[in-house]
Amino acid sequence: MLTDLEKKKVVQHILNLAGIAESLSTAADNITREIDNLAEALDIQCGFVPFDEDFPDPSITNEHIFGADGTPKM
Repeated sequence: MLTDLEKKKVVQHILNLAGIAESLSTAADNITREIDNLAEALDIQCGFVPFDEDFPDPSITNEHIFGADGTPKM
């Protein structure tokens, strides 16, 4: 059984990890936006490129969310 002080430390650690996760998510969003901006500025067409032949194409695996043309289903 944890003492009250140990419980507080665990809760604080969880909150710290949640804050780190939020920061990483925000940073990832910013990087993605910057990549998109650079690609647009350089007129580079972006598309899915598999890492290997076993890597699933998200446009195929996400057809329940996106149509065959990649547009979101409403």
